[in-house]
Parts: sequence; structure tokens; C-alpha cells
Amino acid sequence: MKMDEELQVRRERRLGILSGVVEVSGYLTMWPLFWFLFGDSEPFVRAIGKVFGSLTPIILLVITVTPTYTGLFVSRQLKDRRNALRSDRARKAAIADVRAPFVFLRPFSEGALTSEPARHYGRHSTEIHGLSYAHAIAAALPKDSRMLAIGSAADIRNYYEKSDVMFIQSEEATWLEMFSMAVSAARGVIVIPGTSVGLMHEIQVIRERDLWYKVVCFMPPLPNPSRPFRFLDRFVDEQAAAKQWKRVCVVWNDLGFELPAYDPKGQIFTCSQDFRLKASVSLEYDMGKLPAAFATLLPTLAGSGTPLCDVLPALLQHEAPRRRPHWFTRFYAPG
Repeated sequence: MKMDEELQVRRERRLGILSGVVEVSGYLTMWPLFWFLFGDSEPFVRAIGKVFGSLTPIILLVITVTPTYTGLFVSRQLKDRRNALRSDRARKAAIADVRAPFVFLRPFSEGALTSEPARHYGRHSTEIHGLSYAHAIAAALPKDSRMLAIGSAADIRNYYEKSDVMFIQSEEATWLEMFSMAVSAARGVIVIPGTSVGLMHEIQVIRERDLWYKVVCFMPPLPNPSRPFRFLDRFVDEQAAAKQWKRVCVVWNDLGFELPAYDPKGQIFTCSQDFRLKASVSLEYDMGKLPAAFATLLPTLAGSGTPLCDVLPALLQHEAPRRRPHWFTRFYAPG
């Protein structure tokens, strides 16, 4: 059994390396475009013109674009295959996983609260979006815990690819039932507050089932104002998380939930039934302090939760079929 798992891990690694090589090769095939733009390509263009006449621009476009697009398309297929193997392996391992799950609740409409701040890079201020906080949160949980997330098939691509998260796909008809099962068995519930309709339904389930004592809220920190080389480390909007948190507070207050005011240093906190602050640990502008913060705060949670192996079979019975994207979607958006 262990040997089979090792072989599958090697296969996943080979697919990952191969997809990277193919993707890089695809970008390298753009050299004809630079040659046409900046090199001495006139003789070659004239030769093509004699053969194809008025079709010359189309032929040049095919020569420059087709290899790159093909490389990106093939690379995506390899990544999809690797992710499918990884997901299957995670499910097989979870059947015997005795760790207690932490259910992860997150909005999909407040990127400033769920992802690291976007940065400006390069002379032309290219905008690079930050990684999802899901990776840091999953890695910071105690070793005897496992993060569990439930969502639609559209949520899964690349979102939990690099973190220790058990992701289960749901459909509209079974989503709340699956969530109720998971949150009842969980040791805790990690919440990033937001205003999406789905998240608010989940919060209402927690309230109705009187499970507020399991909730740990995550408040992301702003970039450290005293960081070195601040003039080089430029963010698109350093105050984005603070602005979004204030908007979320307004919506939650209308529903009877009193979230604490935003702390630029960031924190994780437990709360009472109306989501008023109960206990908190500051992150001091540093996501690297998240493991220590969890180690301080999680022992205050009541209950130990149900092992993942006991709750997982019931969840998988309700899981939506895992389908790959339609071939046209994969061809139209290969990257």
C-alpha cells in the first residue's frame, strides 16, 4: 500500500515537472514573434508572400501563436491530470485519517480579506496578486488537525492545490446539508468574514445549531509600515483589507453580528454568540506568527471534534461528481 502511494507521488511529481517544462517551452516558442518585430525578417516575409499572397499576415500569426498556445494547452492538461491524481490520493489517505477537521469558511467576493495584498513589480508596475490565505492557515493549524472545505467545482482549481486541505465538491441541493454535517463534527471552524450569500447562510447554520463556541475568526494584517526597503516593496492598495473589513462590519451589524474594529496588525479571535470579541491573539503584522497564535487560542475551544475518517464517508456520499472542464473551456483558456 505504501509502495503504491510512493509510485503515485512520483507520478504526480513527474507530471508537475513535465507540465512546467512544456509551459516554459511554449513561451520560448514566441521567439519568431520577436524576430519578426525586431530582427531582419524581410527576406522570410517576402518568401512567404510569394507562396501565400494575401494570406501572409494569417500565416505569420499562425507561426508565432500556435506553438505557444499549444504548449499552454498541453501544460494545463498535464496539471489537471496531476491535480486529479493528488485529489484521489488525498481521499484514500483521509479514509484512515484520525485527525480532527477544522472547517474553513471563506467568502469569494472579498479578495482583500482572503488573499495576500497584490504587489507592483517591475518598471511598468505589473500587478501580481497574492496567494490565498488558505495555504498559510492550513499550514499553521496543529499537526493533529486537518482543514476541510466544502464548495462548488469552480472553487477548486488551484485554490487548495498546495495546501493540506481536504476539499469536497458540493452541489446547490446538498451544500447546506454537507456543511451542517461537517461543522457538527469539526473541532473548530475557521472563518474569514465576508458578505457573500453562501457564507452568510453558513453563519446562520452555526448560530441556529449553537456552535459559535467552535468559531475562530481570521483578520488579515496590513503590510508592516516599518518593513525594510518599503519603497521597493510596493502594494497596489495597502489599506484594501481595512476598507473591506469595514464594509463587512456594516453588513454583519445589520444582521445582529458585532465584529470587532479592524486591527492593522491582524489577529485571530474567538467570539460570543453574536460574534463579539471574546479572546484574541495579535499577529503583529507577521503571518509567520500564525502557528503560535493558533497554539495559544485553540486550546480554549471546547470539544475535540470527530476524527475525519468517521465523518468523511457520509460527506463523500453527498459529494458532487468531479468533472473536468469542458474541452472547449480548456482550449479557450489553456493557461
